[in-house]
Amino acid sequence: MKKNIDSRYLAYLLRHHPEEANLHLDKNGWCDVDELLSALDLYQDELDDIVYSNTRFVYNENKTKIKAAHGHSVKVSYQNAAVPPNVLYHGTSRDLIPAIRRGGLKKMNRDAVHLSERYDTAVAVGARHTGGRGDRLVIYKVKAFEMHLAGYKFYKSEDGVWLTDSVPPEYLYI
Repeated sequence: MKKNIDSRYLAYLLRHHPEEANLHLDKNGWCDVDELLSALDLYQDELDDIVYSNTRFVYNENKTKIKAAHGHSVKVSYQNAAVPPNVLYHGTSRDLIPAIRRGGLKKMNRDAVHLSERYDTAVAVGARHTGGRGDRLVIYKVKAFEMHLAGYKFYKSEDGVWLTDSVPPEYLYI
């Protein structure tokens, strides 16, 4: 019987545990599409439906490789260093304000701190961390260009998410 594969399971494999399906990621997180199709008993059109129905995944130009756009806990290298805009946004739970004031934004068990160019995107992302309760949501503004000038590296994923190793508290405001 064929296993029901969805975007959450595919993200789990490509971000965190490729070994569970005997998948091999290169240093930039790319996986061979034929290897993935075979390992998951999927057809190309089924994989296309998953990839094109959300922004978690990207294909290379000729659709021979696939990767999770960001959010890895496995070590991957980002290739697209970029100069950030003046301000980026980060949505999170109000409960975390004291810890963020002390230590800033940290990547925790992820590959990077995730930031967005749009306030509304930060609201949508932050809402996932608050159980949808708007009264628990806080949106931080990040002085991204100032950080860049101070030597911090920023990367922009294929789906527009900005990534950096950490954001010290002095570069944050509400």
